[in-house]
Amino acid sequence: MLVFVKHLQFSILLLFLIFTLTLMPSNEVPSSSGVQLDKIVHFTLFFCFAFSLIIGLLKQYYIKVMNKNALKFTIVISVFLSFVTEIFQYLMHVGRYFDWTDIVFNILGIFCAVIVFFWIKGKDDLCIN
Repeated sequence: MLVFVKHLQFSILLLFLIFTLTLMPSNEVPSSSGVQLDKIVHFTLFFCFAFSLIIGLLKQYYIKVMNKNALKFTIVISVFLSFVTEIFQYLMHVGRYFDWTDIVFNILGIFCAVIVFFWIKGKDDLCIN
């Protein structure tokens, strides 16, 4: 099991960072004028999470089905996380609210990570069934 976690350390760290930042009370979130810094942060966090998750799942061999289907698992886990964080914002009443545009930017980050992975590594490095 430690071998599984070893290859997913960065993804796990990003998972905690995503929950920490998205569930932070609104009065502690820095505001920006003009530029939608919030959307850039959502895109960047989910891009990094999805990219690191693809690599981590491909490197680990402890759970073979996750290794073999790394792309599918990455997309499902990342999109699920995107919705969960927004639902938690709505339910926890920390001054944050459910925002569809956050989900859109999260998903854009996820799919850009997949595209960049293919661009860098090529589809031969990814088992696609």
